[in-house]
Amino acid sequence: MWSFSGYIDIILNERYNNIRVWFELVRIGQIDDLNDIMEMLNLCKADMKKRKLNIWNEDYPNQKIIEDDLKSNGAVVCEVDGKVVAFLVMYPNHPDPCEEIYKCHENYCLIQRVMVHPLYRRHGYAQEILAFVEKRGYSSIRLLTRNTNTYSVNLYTKLGYKVVKSQRKGDEIMQTCEKILKGWLDEKGNIYIIRYSFFICFKLMLAYGKNYNWRRRSNFIWNGIRRCF
Repeated sequence: MWSFSGYIDIILNERYNNIRVWFELVRIGQIDDLNDIMEMLNLCKADMKKRKLNIWNEDYPNQKIIEDDLKSNGAVVCEVDGKVVAFLVMYPNHPDPCEEIYKCHENYCLIQRVMVHPLYRRHGYAQEILAFVEKRGYSSIRLLTRNTNTYSVNLYTKLGYKVVKSQRKGDEIMQTCEKILKGWLDEKGNIYIIRYSFFICFKLMLAYGKNYNWRRRSNFIWNGIRRCF
């Protein structure tokens, strides 16, 4: 099933002084996405090896695991211009032997294998697929990370994930994180639309300052936001 995430991304091209607006498609992954995901996975593994991160190896995750993720209808992807650039998999109410460390014990979701194509990083795509999971009505989100993976640690901290358990594994520290979701978020995630509409205006303000013609562009922005609903 296809659904729009409801996000607008704006790229400010200073050279030509114009604005490009488009919608990224965040959806449940399908088996047809396998080739794009495997290409992204191999690039991510190569990047981890280059950064000396002992997170994934040649055997994990492998194609069989990704195929199972896609067949489970728990995979989430972000597609840009027809190419999958971000991925994760959801495990609703996945049992945990250390259940007592969490604050929320019902209607939670564990996410794993979060990855973003190395050429598409720092554009907010990881944040978008995480927000897609948050809008599915769970009371909390759980995930695992490592202190050596600074990109992930900084992202999860920024998004409000709290470390509930730390465990040393060799030279690394495994961190179990949890995010309690606010009960006032509606099913369509409208609060995210509001938040991102302010984010859009802020980016425009930085780019154009007082010279920006707000009246001329207000209808353009509003019509784009309305398409998210």
